[in-house]
Amino acid sequence: MRMEVVVPLLGESITQGMLVAWLKKPGEEVRRGEDLFTLSTDKVDADIPSPVAGRLEEILVQAGSRVQAGEVVAFIETEWVGTRSAVAGSDQRSVPAARDKGEQATAKKGRRPPQADVVRRLPEAVAEPQAMPLSGGAAGRVSPVGATRGAHFGREREQPAGYWSGKPVAASAASMGVGGPGLTVWECDWSQAVKVKTGLTQEYQRRGIQLGMAAFLVQAVVHGLRAFPVLNSLFDGQRVVQSGHVNIGIGDLLLGEGELPIIHRADELSLLGVARSINELAERARSHRRSSGEEESSSFTINNPESCECLFRLPPIIPPLVASLGAGAIRPRVVADEAGSIRVAHQNLLCLSFDPRVIEASVAESFMKAVVQFLEGEEMVKYLRA
Repeated sequence: MRMEVVVPLLGESITQGMLVAWLKKPGEEVRRGEDLFTLSTDKVDADIPSPVAGRLEEILVQAGSRVQAGEVVAFIETEWVGTRSAVAGSDQRSVPAARDKGEQATAKKGRRPPQADVVRRLPEAVAEPQAMPLSGGAAGRVSPVGATRGAHFGREREQPAGYWSGKPVAASAASMGVGGPGLTVWECDWSQAVKVKTGLTQEYQRRGIQLGMAAFLVQAVVHGLRAFPVLNSLFDGQRVVQSGHVNIGIGDLLLGEGELPIIHRADELSLLGVARSINELAERARSHRRSSGEEESSSFTINNPESCECLFRLPPIIPPLVASLGAGAIRPRVVADEAGSIRVAHQNLLCLSFDPRVIEASVAESFMKAVVQFLEGEEMVKYLRA
């Protein structure tokens, strides 16, 4: 049978993008759930899995072309597989059970299952174009849209400057050397995070871990970078390289000889894993111990809001990074909502510095909106308590 391969709808507002590359050639065998092509939009860069098993018979849209959600881009022939179909079906039934065991072991260590594995379990989600809601998922696992948006993590990808916006890099006014970094400042209500911290503090203390607000900020930044991966990039003035993982440096902790402490692969860590990493980095900072020097460098930097006393912080961008987030002190403030109700909220200001040669202001603001909504949302409480 000849099956259509269509462009999935990765979000309610994402209806088109660019087909960057085909990961299979015509005539090659493809497994159900195996990465088939790479799709890039202004908000997400993801490898799209095959909806069925078979042979890639025909490619209708070449790499580098603009595509619409629901557009047919290829055909897969399934009849030729023959008796393999039964075997493939049994394999598909056995794999999830094995993966679930692996994920349970991974969760005990404070790490989430690899994003690519979650994506490969979602062929039905891309068989037909449909919007998938943004959600953190249960038990600290990534939901369909989180998995798809996080599929770019795991390998580095190089693109020319201006690739994500489709525009050439401005040579003068938008250059860091002339105009300086772009800045966007957002007010954030931490009341939900404070509730979660209060509820989890004793449990974490029994495990010998101190839970601080920086752990929540790391989780929110990872959430934002999944939706807007261009901020998780390196730029040398000519090339933009999207980092394979989220490695978050904490600017107000210093190891031996002024080394920046880094939470490596934060995109694979749960809240528990992030808190444990921050505790280990703080201990190394107190003893002035350096890292082994073999780990990956940072791809994004933040500061700890609990170690800050100022209203907000203008964070420097450390080349070749393209963005950095500064957090002001979290303080109780009297606020009023649109209905006129008055309450006390724990608030601060978050400031993002970004390189305008790579990141458009609208993208930077959308990233910050995602970070703030994650920290303020009711869903975060369920997500982090699961």
